[in-house]
Amino acid sequence: MAETSTILSAFRDYITTEQLPAYLGKIPNAQQMCVGVYGVANGQRVEAIGNESSYDVAGFRILVHGNMNARITEQTARSLYDRLRYVTDTQMGDYFANYIDLDMGEPSFIGTDENNVYEFHISGTIYYRR
Repeated sequence: MAETSTILSAFRDYITTEQLPAYLGKIPNAQQMCVGVYGVANGQRVEAIGNESSYDVAGFRILVHGNMNARITEQTARSLYDRLRYVTDTQMGDYFANYIDLDMGEPSFIGTDENNVYEFHISGTIYYRR
């Protein structure tokens, strides 16, 4: 399990931009236009016949915490989704990601938080070399 949080930290760093900071876990209070990266159990089991597998998986969920403008928040979520959609053979910190498999065909609208900030989520699985 310690390895999973390490790949998630590398993934968080990979998606962080100047315009869209990313946090592992809880987003700071009052922070707008940012994302939170969370690890999730994805049900994937990696097994190899005869030897240890050369890759592993890490499930993730990204919370896109926007602002009070639904259009801007949706555009931000779609932009991040499109950036992750075709990731293959990419270095993420100390890890080499073979590819990212997104669970949905688009970002999913969650609603608004208690401060009327619009939120979307993106989830998927990172397949990476051991």
